[in-house]
Amino acid sequence: MTRSRIAACSLAAALACAGAPGQSPPRPDITGTWLVEDGDARVAVAPCGESVCGTIVWLAEPHAENGDEKLDIHNPDERLRGRRVMGLEIFRAARPAGRKDEMWRGTVYDPKIGKTYTCNAELREDGTRLKIRGYVGLSLFGRTTYWTRVEAAPGQEPERTERQ
Repeated sequence: MTRSRIAACSLAAALACAGAPGQSPPRPDITGTWLVEDGDARVAVAPCGESVCGTIVWLAEPHAENGDEKLDIHNPDERLRGRRVMGLEIFRAARPAGRKDEMWRGTVYDPKIGKTYTCNAELREDGTRLKIRGYVGLSLFGRTTYWTRVEAAPGQEPERTERQ
């Protein structure tokens, strides 16, 4: 093989590995099942329209003290307080947000206190952790939590989505 032929084959191989010119690398994917920081819930994040949405698919304690299923009793909208927490959509985000492809902006709902926050979500540690910064107004005045990617157990796929 001549030197020019070797160089041409090397260049073709390099271009094939790099992808087509002008083609961006694949974006990080936040879909999947996530264990919330305190370990008491799992959230399945899946595409929903132009966004991604997170639905509660597992609760460590799915029942209230009286034995009934946990309900969204802290919701500020009295009409929504009868909704089951299991199956509740608590996260909605669109991407990209900011300069990084790893960042999403949206909302996160905390059913423990009935509050909805603006949030920034960012993949960390090779996609195994999701940093969520929830805030009202400026992100400076907010709280950060980390969700850990886990394997979905059978039956932990989102069945339906209820908006807060």
